[in-house]
Amino acid sequence: MRTLLLLVPLVLALTACSTFVTPRYSISADSNVALRSLGVSGISVGAFAEPAEFDRTCRAVGPLAPPDGMTHAAYIRKALEDELKIAGLHTPASPRVTLAGAVKTLAFSSTRGLTGGSWDIDVTLTSSNGKSMSVAEH
Repeated sequence: MRTLLLLVPLVLALTACSTFVTPRYSISADSNVALRSLGVSGISVGAFAEPAEFDRTCRAVGPLAPPDGMTHAAYIRKALEDELKIAGLHTPASPRVTLAGAVKTLAFSSTRGLTGGSWDIDVTLTSSNGKSMSVAEH
């Protein structure tokens, strides 16, 4: 009986899932070229709202988490800000426009199809000039 009491916590500990941390975002050369070709500057990045719900569980891996303790919306925000910085368009002080965002949909499935997982991401960007745009990816 004593052996059984010792084995149960050990088995539970060994079968528990660990957190899968997403790699840090890396800049895209193609995005850099595209952003520079716009001929704009003076852009800052404001707050990004989290999605209403998000199940971050990945089968056989455990929960998904962005690096450095960020939320997923903060990860997307930082990626946009980094792209603007590298392209020379980011101006944190006295910007011409500020882009804020709302992550409307963020869904991950590790069981879709035979090829593995997929993401559904829907983000709306709103400019301080009153214009907005939405982008959705699957």
